[in-house]
Amino acid sequence: MRFVAAVICLAITCCSATNLLYSPSNNDELSVVTITDAGDELFVAGRNTIYKLSGNLVQLVSVNVSNIRGLSLSNGEQYIMACLTNGSCVGYDVTDLNRIMSSVPLNEPGAEVLSGDDPVVMFPGEAGGIVFTGAATQTTEMYRMSLGQYSITGGSIMANTTRDYRLAQSGGFNARVFKAGFGINNFIYYIVEDDGSEIRILRVCNESSNLNFQALYEVELVCGPAASFAGASVLENGPNSETLILTVRSPTNVRSGRVCTYNISDINDAIDAGVAACAGGENRAAVWDNSFPALNFYQLICGDAMSDVCNLILGSLADLEAIRGEVLSSSSLIDETGDQFSQFTSSVIVEVEGELLIFIGTEDGVLLKYNFMNQNFSNPERYNTTTITDTSITSLQWPMGIDYVYGLTNRQVIAILVEDCQSFRDCTSCTGLGDPLCGWCSIENKCSRRSQCSNNTDTRRWIQEQNMCVMNFAISPNTLPVELTGQQFNITADQLPPPLDNENYYCVFGDLGSSLLEGDRIPGANFTNLICNYSFVLQQFSDDTALVNFSLRSNLTNINFITIYDGFSFFNCSTHTSCRSCLSSNNLCGWCLYDKMCTSSSDQCRLSTDWINTANSSNTSCPLILSRTNTNGVREYQHPVGVSRNLSLNAINLPAPIDNYTYQCIISYNGTQATLQTEYTGPNNGLECIPGENDSSLIEYVNDGSVSVLWTGPNVMYYLETEIDPLTVILYNCSALAGGCSSCLSSSNLLSLDCGWCNNSGSCVVTESCSMDSTFTSNSSSTCPLPQITMVNPNSGPYEGGTDVTITGTDLGVVFEDIINITIGGASCTIYSDSYQPGVGFMCNTTSNVSAVSSVDVRIPINRDGSLQTAVLSNGFRYAEVIISDFAPKRIPQSGNITISITGDNLNISNFLLARITLAETTCKVNFTTLTSTSAQCVAGSRERRGTGPVVFFIDRSTTESKDDFTYTDDPQVFSLAIVERQIIRSGGIQVVFQGEDLNVVPIMMIIDIVRSTTNATVMRYEQECTANSETSLSCLFPMINPDLLDNLENKTYTFTYGLVAASVLGLSDLQLMSQFELQMVEDPVILTFNNTLSYTIGSNTAIQIFGMNLAVVVQSEVTVNINVEMCIINTINGTLITCTPPQNARGSSNVTVSIGRNLNYTVGRIQFEESEGDSPIPIYIPIAVGVIVLIIIVVFLIILCVVVRRYRKKEKESEKLFADLQLQLEEMESGLADECKTAFTELQTDLELVCNPSEGNLPFLDFRSFAMRFLFPRDPNHAILRPLEIPKGANRENVMRNLESFRKLLMNKKFVHTMVKTLEGNPQKFGIPDRCNVASYLMVAFQTDLDYATEILILLLGDLIQRSLSNRQNPKLLLRRTESIAEKMLANWLCFLLYPYISDYCGESLYVLVKAIKARLEKGPIDVVTGEAKYSLSDERLLRHSIDPKPVDGFALSPTGEEIPIKMWECDTVTQAKEKILDAIYKNNPVSSRPSITEIDLELATSTEHGVPLRDFDASNEHDGEFRKINTLGHFHLHAMSAEATSNPKKPPPKFRLVTRREDRSPINIRADMVGTIILNPSALSTTTLSIAEDDKIYHLVRPEDYNAEQTGAGGGRQKLIREVFLPRLLATKRILQPFVDDLFKAVFTIPRGRAMPKAIKYLFDFLDWQAAHNGINDPEVLHTWKTNSLPLRFWVNVIKNPEFVFDINKSATVDSCLSTVASAYIDACSTKEYPYSKDAPASKLLYISEVKTYKQMIQQYYQSIQSLPKIGDHEMATYLREVYQNQQTYFVSECALNELFKYCKQYSEQLIENLEGDGLRSLATNFEKLLEEFQ
Repeated sequence: MRFVAAVICLAITCCSATNLLYSPSNNDELSVVTITDAGDELFVAGRNTIYKLSGNLVQLVSVNVSNIRGLSLSNGEQYIMACLTNGSCVGYDVTDLNRIMSSVPLNEPGAEVLSGDDPVVMFPGEAGGIVFTGAATQTTEMYRMSLGQYSITGGSIMANTTRDYRLAQSGGFNARVFKAGFGINNFIYYIVEDDGSEIRILRVCNESSNLNFQALYEVELVCGPAASFAGASVLENGPNSETLILTVRSPTNVRSGRVCTYNISDINDAIDAGVAACAGGENRAAVWDNSFPALNFYQLICGDAMSDVCNLILGSLADLEAIRGEVLSSSSLIDETGDQFSQFTSSVIVEVEGELLIFIGTEDGVLLKYNFMNQNFSNPERYNTTTITDTSITSLQWPMGIDYVYGLTNRQVIAILVEDCQSFRDCTSCTGLGDPLCGWCSIENKCSRRSQCSNNTDTRRWIQEQNMCVMNFAISPNTLPVELTGQQFNITADQLPPPLDNENYYCVFGDLGSSLLEGDRIPGANFTNLICNYSFVLQQFSDDTALVNFSLRSNLTNINFITIYDGFSFFNCSTHTSCRSCLSSNNLCGWCLYDKMCTSSSDQCRLSTDWINTANSSNTSCPLILSRTNTNGVREYQHPVGVSRNLSLNAINLPAPIDNYTYQCIISYNGTQATLQTEYTGPNNGLECIPGENDSSLIEYVNDGSVSVLWTGPNVMYYLETEIDPLTVILYNCSALAGGCSSCLSSSNLLSLDCGWCNNSGSCVVTESCSMDSTFTSNSSSTCPLPQITMVNPNSGPYEGGTDVTITGTDLGVVFEDIINITIGGASCTIYSDSYQPGVGFMCNTTSNVSAVSSVDVRIPINRDGSLQTAVLSNGFRYAEVIISDFAPKRIPQSGNITISITGDNLNISNFLLARITLAETTCKVNFTTLTSTSAQCVAGSRERRGTGPVVFFIDRSTTESKDDFTYTDDPQVFSLAIVERQIIRSGGIQVVFQGEDLNVVPIMMIIDIVRSTTNATVMRYEQECTANSETSLSCLFPMINPDLLDNLENKTYTFTYGLVAASVLGLSDLQLMSQFELQMVEDPVILTFNNTLSYTIGSNTAIQIFGMNLAVVVQSEVTVNINVEMCIINTINGTLITCTPPQNARGSSNVTVSIGRNLNYTVGRIQFEESEGDSPIPIYIPIAVGVIVLIIIVVFLIILCVVVRRYRKKEKESEKLFADLQLQLEEMESGLADECKTAFTELQTDLELVCNPSEGNLPFLDFRSFAMRFLFPRDPNHAILRPLEIPKGANRENVMRNLESFRKLLMNKKFVHTMVKTLEGNPQKFGIPDRCNVASYLMVAFQTDLDYATEILILLLGDLIQRSLSNRQNPKLLLRRTESIAEKMLANWLCFLLYPYISDYCGESLYVLVKAIKARLEKGPIDVVTGEAKYSLSDERLLRHSIDPKPVDGFALSPTGEEIPIKMWECDTVTQAKEKILDAIYKNNPVSSRPSITEIDLELATSTEHGVPLRDFDASNEHDGEFRKINTLGHFHLHAMSAEATSNPKKPPPKFRLVTRREDRSPINIRADMVGTIILNPSALSTTTLSIAEDDKIYHLVRPEDYNAEQTGAGGGRQKLIREVFLPRLLATKRILQPFVDDLFKAVFTIPRGRAMPKAIKYLFDFLDWQAAHNGINDPEVLHTWKTNSLPLRFWVNVIKNPEFVFDINKSATVDSCLSTVASAYIDACSTKEYPYSKDAPASKLLYISEVKTYKQMIQQYYQSIQSLPKIGDHEMATYLREVYQNQQTYFVSECALNELFKYCKQYSEQLIENLEGDGLRSLATNFEKLLEEFQ
């Protein structure tokens, strides 16, 4: 039999536990399937995908193919061929679907596309690699049908023969649909359906002649009335050779179906008859031809004579005539027209073990099975009807010899067992099934095929008739006591097959515990009445009865082939420990009255006559202690203690004590037992329990106890059964019941006790304990003492009332009704009836009493048998008013959690534990342990937004408000460091200043973690209190760090992990908060000491100079210079010098000290202050002395005077010259300042041209995989998910992959994923931020093929994150701000997956243009490769603040093709910079990875055609300046001099550049564009050099370090250093030029594009956030705005803008990065709802975009509103969108690696995960996970 290849649609539904199911994970709409002959592989066509499945429907692989219309395996099954809608067919290698053959057209040249949605029929031929096709095609004018034969060999596909046959659109039928095809002998047959109601079979010749496929014949097949095709099969060994079995349905009746058969020979005869008639001249043509245009329905051509039907000689055009072919009719073998079944839709013939079956599928998913009773197709009988699915079964296929029939619906594949015998477990159901393939294999106890049953020729061993089943199987007796050994049983059974010669039967008594009870071999040949001997000892068991199965077993199969389930029982009387239990059992057990045990016979009793059993007694014959009912109807005994009174117990059936058998009464209470003497009074009279002299003393209090009776005798100790258990006895002591008369009477009446009040003794006693001359009363309170009030609690409360007061005393009434009225200070107090304790007290609630005095009386009138007595407590209560005097602090952040101190009066009146305090309508939790009359403390709660209101104190009905208001402010927020690149010295003690808002509201602490880089573990934490300078400024003192803790000080710097913590502010409780700022530790500055004592002239107005090193790392405010105790006012500080002005009152010799911060102190030396001559007073004796001396030595003086005057005039000239030099330097500095300002002004007004063409050529976009990797694992570009999973040594790959697939199924349960994430994040100490990011990325990779499910998981985790955040009272604005959870990282990954098309198709171009524009602008001026500073930077941090005016260098570079390309460079460019510019010019926008790297090439200065001078950054000619070494620039090689020489001398060639490779195998002009390499240019990356450089060698490029020389000399001359702020206008000039590009990027990202759809992912995300806000009652629009900003712009777009290398294959220098950071910072400010506190102290990069940020804010608001106004996206629409994204991107990752890593995390926390799963009610998931853990071991 050969199955007909038909068009098939696939589906999955749950139908049977034995059937197999498959459905694509993306719910693809499947269309075609083809199956290998062996049935081990299936190939299924979806809408745009081919799926390869195993025989058990496990997907092996898939490949994307667009618009599939047909699919078939080739003969030999090496290849598979798919035909597409566009009229082409493509071949694939079945072992590797990614290996594609060349495509061929479906029909002849000029082929048309396929008609409508009709399929292409495809089936394999007889020869290897052959595939036949048949399809309807069309043009604009006419329809065609195309037939073809194709061969696929050697990896290529070719059309052997194709023929087109034309059909006119009008006349006849308008629609021909190909349904099936097959080949027999030398003919190929196609079954077609015309107009949906006629079925025809077409025949073509399949030979190698030229006329192959040209002669086409057809005949109409009639199966009853008008019919539509449902299915077809060809039976090769039919009654008359090959037979076509055709299944049809009515085109009009929805509940119909028929099956007809046609002999292939009859079909051929009908066609041949038509051919003969045509050739004989009767014009009965049946031959098609494709050589002539069709005129009507179709064209037939008759030959002149009958010839070989495959090689007809065609007739002339005169013979053309349009007629229909022959008609061949058949009667219906099966006709199910009626209401029982829906339309037939498919069928298949199955031949198994000589049985011929037909399976038919219906429209409503029912499978019908028919059995042809013989090969003549007569009397088919329907033996099974099964619902397989709820949709149409459109096709059925059966690969011969396979156990499954493959059924298909429009979305599922179902593997249906040909027979399901094994599902039936007994003979009756198996033989009643009616399945011709199934029978009962009696000795093997199974339902199976005949071939699967041994010795199946015996009709009693393989049974198909129910009357042949073994019946009436029984055993007698069917019960046995466990202690009995040796027993013979009789066994009966009908139809029992006799054993074979070598076979024995055994009786088997089931499984009891771990023992298998097998009896002896059954003797004899009478197999109707058998005897089985039982001779083994059974172990005791705990239950009274053990039911076991009784079976017969064959020694050949060792299988119990017939069984009575629970048909035999062993009973164990000893399990019963009470008489009533023993006699109530269903077994023959009895009770030994004296030995108190349950036995199976009286022989086991000591006194056999005292044995009672169920045969002669019932359980009412058992001894029993009865209960007693008191006067209140309660079943209990009552017994007073302390008096001589017996306890009488009622009982029945008590045996009389004999010999050593006796009774004992035992009373138990509070863990204590008392044994009483017991007296027997008769079998049914009971027992008397007699207390001894000391027994009453054992009981001191009233207790609920129990009484029991113990029967004792030889080896017997047994507690008698009681009517109720326990048997309660109330042991009471009247004197302990009450402290007064009223409570005594009340308790006695309430509990029905025998107690009363004895006046003489003044106590509560039993009757006999009160003397005869005393008054005893048990019901009247008139004789009781007067009532008294002993205590009132609380004894104070507010005037407004509402205080719950507890009043206690004595004799305060017997019942509640005795209390008439209660007043406190004249105002009533409402009593709580349920609080009343008779005679003792009660609770009442005070009412308002505003007119009362402070202290008042408490009065209680009480009814005493009609008379009124009043209890009074003078001054028993005090009324008071609560007063709030003050509170502190008066304002706190909205996160709360801060202690508020309140002062006032009467704060602890009433029951102060009920006091409440609110602050601005927000609860403040009261600390009752510190509450006093004048002070109170409470902890403020959090508040969603800021607010103001009074402090309110609530106690009872009193409400007291403060005069001043309490204020909630915004939580402190930190925006930036005051000094962006702050550096910390090792000694610490200096201030780190932060800028923000509301920083003075709450104390803030800075925490610094020292992290060990090798283990990522924190080894030390420093905590430092901070001081608020103002609302916007916060200073934190940096501590001294132990240098031994720092492990990466190679560069003498250390970057710290630190954060700000405010205990009450949730937003400032995370150490990652300040992660965007860096604190770097550097070496301490050093102060040099004076060589000698420094002399200073008072009044000279000169500054003291103190020299040092590394002073640039500190700011002036942190340095203090002291002269003794006075401060020397600091003027300036640079890298090596401090200047300061000494105090005016400094005199004499003083110590000079310098303090840097709080921890670093230096003693510089001493300074001597000297008076100037004009300031010194001259004593009167000095002039006199001088006069005398002058008169004496006048001549000598005149000589000396002449010498002094001469020297003075010489020094005066020198001073004038020095002054002139200083004045000249000042003028030069003023001139330089003027020049720089003028240059900056000119640039602002004129330099608007940007010489770049950023969009030239194609943009170098990264593919999706590279793009996604930068988001998923940014630090690991070669992550394992890019490679196949590495299997550990010794592990089996198949097992590992199977386990990972099981784990994937677990992950497809959202509850499991949710619990897994909750478990992992519940371990924050071990499961840190990197782990959370990794897990989020692994989840995204694991779900990469099902983005719809990934989205569901994301929404679930985000919703949970929002709920947890809000329930923890966190500031909602902080949500999604940082990546701290798996949900937040997964959101970033999700946006990465879904927004890549939007970036690559739309907004990515704007980003690329901006990056190129920034680079072009930077290259218009010098760039320092060491510092990264540039003249035209957009960042204040990377601005070159020196006047450098280099000369341009206009040279030429030789391209790889020899073309001379002009290059614009600067004389100050390094060789590396020049090489990069040359490569940029040559390769333009080509990806960086496809061009040579800088390290692979050298730059030569070509002075001639033969020789060139290599240019290097470092060589022997480098300039040295002290210890510094300058990098070689182009100017270093005298290019301008060479150019001038060439101009003046034509014989000299102009200087030119050329690139040469360093590899010897490449020629200078043969540099290929596809060389792998990356150009790296950043401040620390220089070109490779052959010259070794010492590690301590210091280098510079444009500007020498400031700590080496304070006066800078640039490339443009020797000007003095200018003020740094002078260069800030350069930022404005650069911003002005780049602004259009910045605006374009902003519009591309934050506006809805015209003519283009907004990405559905953004709309879907924003709708979700809108819903969450509404669902959680968040009405603040700022919160929702912040959520959207944190989730999209800050989480995704800012990351992309700052890192364009995530999107493009480019290099990004540090200078470009700083410019992009400035742009991104402006975008961040624009997304915020708060205004940044701009001031002159703010960073210049912030001030750049003040005006633009305001405009951007409005655009952002409009952008959010526009998205909100768009129509909502439904789940179905989103699912479709996600599938499209998946299909378009194609390139993905190895999900098994992600699954493996996820499982490692789950395994690490497996115990917690299992516990949490069970705690969440997910026990089945926990079990599956535990099994998976075992499999992975």
